[in-house]
Amino acid sequence: MSVPSAVVSRDLDEAREIGGSVYFPHRLTCTGDSSAFAMQLQSLTVGPLMVGVLSYDVEVHIETTRELDTAYEINVPLAGDLDCWVGGHHTVGSPSRAVVNGPHRTSTLHGFGRGRPLFGLKVQRAALETQYRALHGYPARGPVDLRPTIELDRDRGRQWWALARTLLDAVEQPDGLLSTPMVARPLVDSILRGLLVVAGDSAEAGPEAACPATLRTAIEFLRAHASEPLTVSDIATAGGCCVRALQDGFRRHLSTTPMAYLHQVRLAGAYADLLNADPHRETVNDVCWRWGFTHAGRFASTYRRRYGTRPSHTLRTHPPTQAEPKPSPG
Repeated sequence: MSVPSAVVSRDLDEAREIGGSVYFPHRLTCTGDSSAFAMQLQSLTVGPLMVGVLSYDVEVHIETTRELDTAYEINVPLAGDLDCWVGGHHTVGSPSRAVVNGPHRTSTLHGFGRGRPLFGLKVQRAALETQYRALHGYPARGPVDLRPTIELDRDRGRQWWALARTLLDAVEQPDGLLSTPMVARPLVDSILRGLLVVAGDSAEAGPEAACPATLRTAIEFLRAHASEPLTVSDIATAGGCCVRALQDGFRRHLSTTPMAYLHQVRLAGAYADLLNADPHRETVNDVCWRWGFTHAGRFASTYRRRYGTRPSHTLRTHPPTQAEPKPSPG
């Protein structure tokens, strides 16, 4: 564990340099009363994790100046909501929703400050990819694709947040248990693996690598043909087993059913297509139908529960800049 740092700055340029050295290079604009500007930052590095608690006394606007490359960042407002744009797509962070950014994406925080602190967790890319390989048994094919939000008030997201919040205690009490490597290292590994489970593509973040060969073959077929009108029988035949054996394998090893798993793979595919679609050429309905979602309303509801925003926002919303107004939330 490194020596903790606590910094207070009332100079905008100095605050920008400090924040950029701890997190990522960024543009920092004071949108409130500049005469009252002040930044407070407490930070601590624990192995491949850097945890910080950042706050500004007045409202500010923050934009990263280049795409992230060597690290991921998870931001959790500890009070109030925060408008965020990740890779140009809008979402809202809150004490119950973390916002996730990663390689090849820029980020924007609009309306941040006014004394409301932000928990920021910086994760080294190499460390996450190491845990990915340990979890799956094979290396990632590139940057691990994490979902843009984590719901912190439900299911596994709540459990992961309980782990991550222990880092807050370490910031405030750097001489505590986490100053001992035998305690810190297992916690870091748990936080990294938990992040892969709660924010990774559910088609990749589960324990497929530990499944029997027949089940892995079925899963590979399912993922390769997810946009097609598959049946349970199709998947079982591809895996060389009967339907009952397939269902039992999914239940025993993945705690789900083949069709529920297929649904999650399709949802992830729709999300990827919406991220890359040209809104002048494609609609949300086009993407829905492509991935087998025949009821647009149900798709939108499921999509929002998983990604924290509407499909139309993913398709159309862009981050505000100083030269253009902030998009309306509707």
